Amino acid sequence: QDDQNFDVGHMMVAINPTAMMSQADFDRRLEELLSQVKNAPPIDSARPVMLPGEVEFGRMEQRRAGGIPVSRETVAQLRDLAAEIGVKCSL
Repeated sequence: QDDQNFDVGHMMVAINPTAMMSQADFDRRLEELLSQVKNAPPIDSARPVMLPGEVEFGRMEQRRAGGIPVSRETVAQLRDLAAEIGVKCSL
């Protein structure tokens, strides 16, 4: 292996689960799998087992409820830019 060749490959497969079982069966089995994953003992008791996207969805809900934090520096830059191009800025 040289510095340019990392022997990396990717494969993506799309499967319609309803070709093999009913939607209800698939949904039930998926819920069982998710439950098993979430109920698995964490490696670190201070960090619970989480599913992909769980952190991001939680953060999205926080942002919807409380807004998106923006630094004072960024707000100042946005105000300056708005003034420069003649757009009203209510920040």
